[in-house]
Amino acid sequence: MKRSIKEHLLRFGWGYAAIALISVSGWLWAIPAKISPKAQEIIGIFLGAKSVNETLLKEESFKKADSSLLEVNLFVQSPENYYFGSFFQTQGIQSSDIFVLQKESISEDNIRAYCSSFKNEDLESLFQIGSEDLLAVKGKAYGVKLRTEEGGIWTRALSLEDEKEGDYYLFFNRRSRNFGDFYQYDGKQSYSDHGLDVLDALWEGGIKR
Repeated sequence: MKRSIKEHLLRFGWGYAAIALISVSGWLWAIPAKISPKAQEIIGIFLGAKSVNETLLKEESFKKADSSLLEVNLFVQSPENYYFGSFFQTQGIQSSDIFVLQKESISEDNIRAYCSSFKNEDLESLFQIGSEDLLAVKGKAYGVKLRTEEGGIWTRALSLEDEKEGDYYLFFNRRSRNFGDFYQYDGKQSYSDHGLDVLDALWEGGIKR
């Protein structure tokens, strides 16, 4: 009997080992799949700036969102970096919902290709601003100039009072599905409003939805 069991294990033991290995591998793979946040639970912000107070921005970003927003990821790259354009293509277009860029650091072609366009009145109403605070390309509004009030969130986060290179603008990634009714890329429904929640928290006085 013992010999029979031993022979059986020698003959089929590798099969049992393979099954065990596959089971463990599947279990280990399933853990991050369950834990990793979904696209609608993450907001990415790409900032083309030399330095950013990331702690301040992350803390403020969650203040208007509910518990379903699990992560806010910041991608900071200086426009002076030789590879800035490559970082914008990967960290920005592929991983971020919101772009914060100086006008000089993004071409009009890239604005039209990667940023959402709006009617002037839509952005003016949302952010409670005038047309002079919009960045327009070929008659369409794309960007919103950051406010620079003393003590404001963006002023503190980007040290705007010290910046001489030019104004910063907010842009919506046209492919982001986290802007509710403002999503317009391919006719599909949006995932969430978390992009608007974050903008509401970071905009002085909030946005008007």
